[in-house]
Amino acid sequence: MPRPDLRELSDQLAQGRATEVVDALTGPVADEPAHVACLVVLARALEAADRLPEALTRWRAAHALCPDSPVVRDELRRVAALAACEAAADTRSNRAGEAAEQSLHEDEPYHELDDLIKELETARIVPDPQVEPVAPGRLEPDVEDVVSETLARIYANQKFYEEAARVYEKLAVQHADREDEFKQKASEIRQKAS
Repeated sequence: MPRPDLRELSDQLAQGRATEVVDALTGPVADEPAHVACLVVLARALEAADRLPEALTRWRAAHALCPDSPVVRDELRRVAALAACEAAADTRSNRAGEAAEQSLHEDEPYHELDDLIKELETARIVPDPQVEPVAPGRLEPDVEDVVSETLARIYANQKFYEEAARVYEKLAVQHADREDEFKQKASEIRQKAS
């Protein structure tokens, strides 16, 4: 299923067409539950459609996938606070009702948590097929070739003459324009070593 145009859906949401946005994103989010941007737009649409518990569930899923995002974190807090206020208002209005109904409201957070756990267990990160894997050799730092004149001077000042000479020889290979100068310094350092 092709990914929906999130900018277009955001524009529709701004125009007050939240139900259309929810309908358009429900399928793609079910197909690709790890697509954070779709989750964010869907959560906003659900909130605009007065479906706050579902919006909260989507924000929690987005936060689980992208916990370092300040936008996701702040929106999750905001919607959770709204849901808590709404739940508190519902609880106050229902206190006059039956005690069994009140205990049901107290159990709702656990049901939401169970639903979120089930949703996250089925969520999978789908690798992008267009990204080429990095060759294993490129991931290993090659610190053996990192040399500088400063490093050579440090070795020489600490009386590690062989290391200083080795650095100057590498510099001679790396900088052809100053090759003679670095070779001369390498031989001077080797003379100090003997």
